[in-house]
Amino acid sequence: TVRITPQGGSSASSAPFVIDTQPLSAGITITRQPYLQNMTQSSVVVVWKTGQTTSGLIEYGATPSLGSSVSGPNGADHALTLSGLSAGATIYYRVGSNQGPLTRLSRFKTAPPSNTLDFRFLAFGDSGSGSAEQMGLAKLMSEEPCELILHTGDIIYPAGELMNYDPNFFVPYGSMLR
Repeated sequence: TVRITPQGGSSASSAPFVIDTQPLSAGITITRQPYLQNMTQSSVVVVWKTGQTTSGLIEYGATPSLGSSVSGPNGADHALTLSGLSAGATIYYRVGSNQGPLTRLSRFKTAPPSNTLDFRFLAFGDSGSGSAEQMGLAKLMSEEPCELILHTGDIIYPAGELMNYDPNFFVPYGSMLR
């Protein structure tokens, strides 16, 4: 736990944090940061892209010590499923390859138990021209606590061209997608 006191202030807050000192693999580049899809109470699909053909690997667990892993075939487009998770659990994960870790530790929460009545969600659409307004709104949205993000469509402009996905969708919303 860290205690932070604003300069000249008397109030303080504390929060847990994790220090990840694992060196990243120098030989592989990530061209699309990891993002989560198809979250359920017991599973999630983690997707990412690399600039080189490599094996896919995810280390994960209920603590920053991780402890479990799943691997996939060689390629540049990776989609691996983490399964056997618990409902409403915090899961730590790190994406890598057979050459070592490619990302720092991240975390997510699985879908809550089915008897959960209240939850917060964020819904948005028409999200992607790369404007300053979009970047500002993406920052505000990333600061909102929520359990579900629903995108209603029209992800990028102009005309959904593939070259615009990374700068106009995956970069601005990356922290939320992770």
